[in-house]
Amino acid sequence: MCCIAVNRSSILAPEQLAQCPPLTTSVISNALSGRGDGRGERGGGRGGGGGN
Repeated sequence: MCCIAVNRSSILAPEQLAQCPPLTTSVISNALSGRGDGRGERGGGRGGGGGN
């Protein structure tokens, strides 16, 4: 979501910004609909699991 933010150059370091895909309407649509590229909230390691 940071990669498609209007103020992305303010919230991301140059190294992070370089990892963002080129902005196209399909990239933005996919990010907003949750059909990203497998990274981020649907990607590995976050949420679910564990049971304390």
